[in-house]
Amino acid sequence: MKEDFNLRGFPTFGTAETAVEQAISAYNSVRPHASLGYKTPIIRLTKGKAINP
Repeated sequence: MKEDFNLRGFPTFGTAETAVEQAISAYNSVRPHASLGYKTPIIRLTKGKAINP
């Protein structure tokens, strides 16, 4: 994920901030983590009940 931001140029701080917020949301709600048994952190946090981030 860090490499994605290093390769992109952002025209304003606001667009960079929005991109980071979206990446964090995806990281926590969409991307499975091996250390969590290939579950997403949000599923693990809510004990299997999906919620919209």
